[in-house]
Amino acid sequence: MHALDLKDPAERLLGRVLRRQAEAVPDAPFVLSDDRRFGYGEANRLANAWARALRELGVERGDTVAFLLRSCPEFVFATFGAMKLGAIWVPTNVDYKGQWLRESLEDSGARVLVAESDLLPRVAEVAKGLPLEHVIVRGGGAAPAGLSTLPLEEIRAKEGPEPDDAGLQYGDTAAVLWTSGTTGRSKGVMQSHNAWIRSGLSGAGNSRARAGDVMYCCLPMYNSAAWSAQVYRALVTGLPVAIDATFSVHSFWERCRHCGATQVFTLGAMHMFLWQAPASPDDRNNSVRHATMIPLPEPLIAAMKERFGIETLDQGYGQSEVLGLLHRPDDGKPKKPGSLGQPLDGIEARLLGDDDR
Repeated sequence: MHALDLKDPAERLLGRVLRRQAEAVPDAPFVLSDDRRFGYGEANRLANAWARALRELGVERGDTVAFLLRSCPEFVFATFGAMKLGAIWVPTNVDYKGQWLRESLEDSGARVLVAESDLLPRVAEVAKGLPLEHVIVRGGGAAPAGLSTLPLEEIRAKEGPEPDDAGLQYGDTAAVLWTSGTTGRSKGVMQSHNAWIRSGLSGAGNSRARAGDVMYCCLPMYNSAAWSAQVYRALVTGLPVAIDATFSVHSFWERCRHCGATQVFTLGAMHMFLWQAPASPDDRNNSVRHATMIPLPEPLIAAMKERFGIETLDQGYGQSEVLGLLHRPDDGKPKKPGSLGQPLDGIEARLLGDDDR
């Protein structure tokens, strides 16, 4: 574990944080995926390779780069490469197609798209009239007609210098993530370097991160929680994060065992699916000591801990616009039924009615 002192706002740039970890603990594991292991030094090298590749495609400070990519290590390295240039990454839900996909890509304004090869036919259906010029393809295949193709695999071999981050500010936009669209059309939310880092630091402190911890991420990486609660929580503490492409009820605990996960974060119905799965003698046979499950019905908290052998199980509340808002720690102290906790450090919260009072 190598927790960084990030009190100085000038140091709150995600690319700079990765570089500092690479300099301090280059061989410490950062990203795990199946049997692949990337240390902080290698992750920083790959981020610089991505920065070079994106620059060669014309990406400059303030430009956007769109992603239609499933959760994978390359997603992490590519976004760091973009941020090191001062560019902004914009992920799109991989289930989108047709008009939903077109509107997301159009609104992003991106000229470069990083996409899965099997999703290219969807892109081809909506590409006409979009600002896209280049597609970086994961898994082989060619971009739609009229767009240049760069195989993602070629980027790994590139050597790129450390980009000059002079002039970048902690309040600069690092990414734009779409809201869930529950009350209308999804809206793009601008997330700054500082917002991500604040959330990572809060999560690391609230989850009592310690040496030997491994975060497990099976959330889609177009969702902010995958980054704020897992990738960036690992980054600021010098710990590893294990990434799976998808969530599976049947293999969740086996995957935790495989990667040695000690911290998990689940949203929505994920943990309810785990709870409703048939009981197994292996339910407690896992390495997870801390979980955050949002939202989890009050009567199930103790039962979930007992069944799966979890030491602490926290609750909380967040929004796309500000990431983590409230935290309810599992600290043994009495809690009001239904309470979502107290505001996190740096967060001011008020309850308002429809009349803003």
